[in-house]
Amino acid sequence: PHPSGGARASRDELPARAGRQRGRGGGGVAAAANGGAMDEEFLDEEHKQIPNLEAAQLAYRYDGASEAERAALKQQLLAAVEEDKMGPFLDHLTTRFGWERDEALLTSLAESVASELADLEVQLKEAEENAGDTEVLDAMFAKARVHARVGAKQEAYDAYDAIINKEKVSMGRKVDAAMEKARVAIFWLDQDCVMETVQHAKRLNDEGGDWDRRNRLKVYEAVVLASQRNIRAAAELFLDCVQTFTCVEICSYEQFIFYVVVTNIMSLSRPDLKKKVLQSPQVISVMNRNGSIIKELATTVYECEYGRFFRAMLAVHPSILGDRYLGPHVLYIIKEMRVLAYSQFLEAYQSVRGAPGPVTRLRADDDLRAGRAGAAVLHGHGVWREHGLPRRGAGAVRRGGAPHRQGGQGVRRGGDDAAHPEDCAVHGPDEEGGPAAQQDPAPGAHRERLSRGPLHKMAVGAPRAVFTKK
Repeated sequence: PHPSGGARASRDELPARAGRQRGRGGGGVAAAANGGAMDEEFLDEEHKQIPNLEAAQLAYRYDGASEAERAALKQQLLAAVEEDKMGPFLDHLTTRFGWERDEALLTSLAESVASELADLEVQLKEAEENAGDTEVLDAMFAKARVHARVGAKQEAYDAYDAIINKEKVSMGRKVDAAMEKARVAIFWLDQDCVMETVQHAKRLNDEGGDWDRRNRLKVYEAVVLASQRNIRAAAELFLDCVQTFTCVEICSYEQFIFYVVVTNIMSLSRPDLKKKVLQSPQVISVMNRNGSIIKELATTVYECEYGRFFRAMLAVHPSILGDRYLGPHVLYIIKEMRVLAYSQFLEAYQSVRGAPGPVTRLRADDDLRAGRAGAAVLHGHGVWREHGLPRRGAGAVRRGGAPHRQGGQGVRRGGDDAAHPEDCAVHGPDEEGGPAAQQDPAPGAHRERLSRGPLHKMAVGAPRAVFTKK
């Protein structure tokens, strides 16, 4: 499946791990070296996707899909709902998307779950009367997981809080309860609760948890930070878990590497990108698989192949857009990648004059107007020049010597002659002075329009240019 498709982790997607076992009752997880087979029956409950995050991903994709795509996505959603008896979640979807209410299905699911909970309540009472604390705790976990599985958010929160606040419970089991509660919050993207719950789980783990839970909590926190547009903090946490990833309850390993590459491209310097990402054996193993769309993105920005990098951005754009954590921030992510390309491109030269290239239109628009890349482009002439408050790239422009002249126009220093922000655009050679660039849609435009939005109007290749080397 697609890296952002939200599919459950397959048996061979874990990184190399030798004979690791954990979990109550001695079951735990056994992962063979080199990502070998891992049998489903060895996965304990805390490693299973409860709730089913794939269903949440399908709901997100349905929200932004075309009418032609919605029919198939709805069938997949209904199949997931019936498999896990997700009556409350189906009720939520019916209200959210305006579906026709299926009273017969909702009643059937509610009766089935009620019967299951009644049986668990009987087991809990028997455990309290005749068994020990371990059996009581197992029954409490079982009830909480039923609420989490079916999409009863508040009931799941209350059930996990009861476990966390219960006396005579080991710190490890309290961490497990806090992590499962955090998964419920991630399923609903409940921003009011999710980060607080993750931080609480981290504090409990510091008091008496273990190394594995600590590393899995990093993935939890990274996913939450990415959903809140804190890309740099998320990138650091994702990168820390590359060699120790076992958090299959959140995402597959392939999807995890997708997050690693996309977030760290915007966060790392070129040397660190090569050392920590491009040369990482775990990242390479995923990027070398057939159909990987992230290898071109990472390698071209490192190798300064900007034409290919912009094309790779076009290829990866639907994957970012279709991810429930990164999709709401797709315009921001693409703009940051463009700024990275502009800055890296300008840093190597004293002056640059644009010339007709493989693409007739490059929209630098807000990136250059705001001085993000440390330069501006003179309207009608395609000349990169210093404008606004510089960052990395502007230093190279500012330190430039004599302007390179072509057609009577050169790259000048700032001052009265600096390009006005309203004049900052790059035009192609279709007509004299270049055609006026079209305006990008508003940032709040519907996701259906994004595939035809600013990314497709900007370059799918960097312009050829006249360079003056440092």
